[in-house]
Amino acid sequence: MHHELCYVAIGDSLTVGVGAPEGRGFANKYHALLEQNLNKNIHFTNAGISGATSQDVLELITLDSFMQQELKEADIITITVGGNDLLRAAELYFTDQEIKHMIDSLKKFKKNMREIVSLIKKFKDNRLDNCMINMTNLYNPKPQMLDAQFVVNRFNNMIQRFHKGNIRVANAYQAYIGYEEQYLFSDQVHPNSKGYDVLANAFHHLGYEPLK
Repeated sequence: MHHELCYVAIGDSLTVGVGAPEGRGFANKYHALLEQNLNKNIHFTNAGISGATSQDVLELITLDSFMQQELKEADIITITVGGNDLLRAAELYFTDQEIKHMIDSLKKFKKNMREIVSLIKKFKDNRLDNCMINMTNLYNPKPQMLDAQFVVNRFNNMIQRFHKGNIRVANAYQAYIGYEEQYLFSDQVHPNSKGYDVLANAFHHLGYEPLK
């Protein structure tokens, strides 16, 4: 093994690993895959916050100087965000079927995501040539509900726009289709241990360029 790389995971309860035994979330599993595939020791920082929206993640990296330094030095960054934004938007939309709630939530989510990515670039002096920034789209925990499908699709179309260069989007949505019962925890929202394996593999399938 050669010089140590740094992996920082930011985001919501998916990054925390809610729904799986401690240490069995996707970030831990992806960390193991990184070390295995890059053949390097990799320092790992998990900065996940249960219940975090895109606004919460943005505030974390805007206000926390330790987090800013971690992101500056990171060779690999994963971002899981959007699920809680989606849940809040869906609750409002399902209450009165007002599409305005969805549009407002999407606009805010897009603005926050742009700022999150922009800040990470700023911390790295706009040099992304030698790092991986991986985010994921959203799986649909309620595929039997047409309205849920509509909401998830809108958010995923937004997330996909960030897929460019060394910023990549893992396809959790596709990986979960038809396997929701097997991959979800008893709360029917978060993944179980098997679901986190699938999520880690979705990140793995993005490859390891430019680090490998």
